[in-house]
Amino acid sequence: KTASDTAEGLNQARITALPATFSGTLPCADCPGIDLHLNLLADGVFLLRETYQDRDGGPFFDIGRYLRSSDGREIILYGGREAPKRFERVGPDELRLLDRDGQRIESELNYSLLREPEFRALEPRLLLRGKYRYLADAGIFRECLTGLEMPVATEADNRALEEAYLAAREEPGEEMIVSLEGQLAQRMPMEGPSPVRTLVPERFIGVWPEQSCS
Repeated sequence: KTASDTAEGLNQARITALPATFSGTLPCADCPGIDLHLNLLADGVFLLRETYQDRDGGPFFDIGRYLRSSDGREIILYGGREAPKRFERVGPDELRLLDRDGQRIESELNYSLLREPEFRALEPRLLLRGKYRYLADAGIFRECLTGLEMPVATEADNRALEEAYLAAREEPGEEMIVSLEGQLAQRMPMEGPSPVRTLVPERFIGVWPEQSCS
C-alpha cells in the first residue's frame, strides 16, 4: 500500500467509529456566530442543535438521516427543518460546511466542525410524528423520519396520548400515527444498567388512524 492508501484507510476507519460528536461555531449574517452540535449515530441517524449567539429563541433542534456520497467526500443531512445540509470530510476529525450545491464556500471565515474526543448525547425538543403502540402497560414510539424506536415516559402529556390511542385503535398493540411535541431524553429503563433514549411527550397533538409514515 502507498502512504496515501494508508491515510485514506485511517480516514475511513475514524469516520465510521460511531457514534460521534462534531461541534463548532459557524459564521452568521446578523449575529456573532452559530454554535452547532452534530451527533452522527451508527444507524445513519443524526441529531443537530443550532444556537444563535446573542439572539432570543432557540436552541433549534433537528433530527433526520444522513447519507455519504458515493466517493465518500460528502456527508449530507436530510432533516425535517430545512433544505439538506452538506458537509465535506476534511481528514478524519473535521467536517466543513458546503453550499447547497455541494460546492466549497470561498471565504476566510471558519465553516468547520471538529470531532470531539468523546461522544456527547443530545436531548432535543422537537415536533414529532411517528407510529405509536401501547401494549402490556407500555407505550412505544417509532419516529417516521429516522425510524428511531423508543419507549414513552409515563409523564407530562402521556395520559392524553394513551387515552386518544386507546379510543382510536381497533386491535391491541396496533400501530397508529400520532403527532406531538416531545423531548428525546436519556432515562433509566425498567430493566437494564444504563440510560436509554426515551420520548417524553410534552404536548400531545393528535392521532391519525388513516395515515402512515410514507
